[in-house]
Amino acid sequence: MLYSLYLKFCRNELYFGDLARSWFGSRTLSSLIHCGAFDAGEIKVYERNNVGFRIWIEVIPSVVARLREKFRDSDKDCVLEAALWKEDNIQMTFFLASNIASSSLLAPKDHLLSVPNVTFKDSLLVSSSTLDSLLTINGFGALKIDLLVLDIQGAEDRKS
Repeated sequence: MLYSLYLKFCRNELYFGDLARSWFGSRTLSSLIHCGAFDAGEIKVYERNNVGFRIWIEVIPSVVARLREKFRDSDKDCVLEAALWKEDNIQMTFFLASNIASSSLLAPKDHLLSVPNVTFKDSLLVSSSTLDSLLTINGFGALKIDLLVLDIQGAEDRKS
């Protein structure tokens, strides 16, 4: 069974641990997908909560390279590069934020008001992937996923 969740504050171990226990009891999470990996700062929380296998998905090539280096010797972590969307092969603009963490497929709007010191001066042209096709192409189509963490700046809730 796949539980889908947007965790804005996933780095909070107490919250994550309580949530995982309420859903899964004492059973260890066999795997999770974390979309919007950024710096994989949640890794310690996932490790302390005994998450088995972790797939990290990130769109920014330099961040992907840094994560692949970070997890180079890990057999429990895999880093995939993708711009997740509801359709495959859509050419999209990815807006790069000065703090990197606020970067998004969505054009900045309210963010500019709530965090005015973050700027969006650069962008990348990316081709979209659905989560299903990304997992299948990378050999994870049959993998049992217990938890899907979406930290993708509101794009997970887009209907159009």
